[in-house]
Amino acid sequence: MNIFTKGTSLSDTPKADLAVLLADDVRPTLAAELAGLAESAVDSSSGISGTAVKALFGTAKKINDDIAVKAANRLLPEILDALQPRWDEYRASDAADFGTFLNTNSDAVVDDILKVLDNNANKVPAVQKGYNAVRSKLSGQIKPHLPMLGDVIERYMSK
Repeated sequence: MNIFTKGTSLSDTPKADLAVLLADDVRPTLAAELAGLAESAVDSSSGISGTAVKALFGTAKKINDDIAVKAANRLLPEILDALQPRWDEYRASDAADFGTFLNTNSDAVVDDILKVLDNNANKVPAVQKGYNAVRSKLSGQIKPHLPMLGDVIERYMSK
């Protein structure tokens, strides 16, 4: 695939390494936007598992109202590292956009994200019990939001 076509420049071409999103001038804004996406995912969750996720998140927000942004910022390097192979595959594919690509490969992408969440939840005993209670339902909570996650990352990679 030739990423350079007539009328494009290097700045028009998505970057190859997601680690560029960790730059000091990008990371805080991206983390805040991803935190908003996570909060939206929690807010839209329903059923018994949705209630459990909302309760856990609500408890965390009572302890620290800025918890979603702090968590997104802390997890961002690992999430980007987990998504890098998907980004590389997307760039070599014919997918219309990264959100569509993630959605098409949703089972594998959710597994990648859950590995990061599992690893980090196990490091914090105060989080571990609540996380373990909702862990089995997280796949269904994450999967519908993959297109938006991909769109956010692609937008930042195109800047």
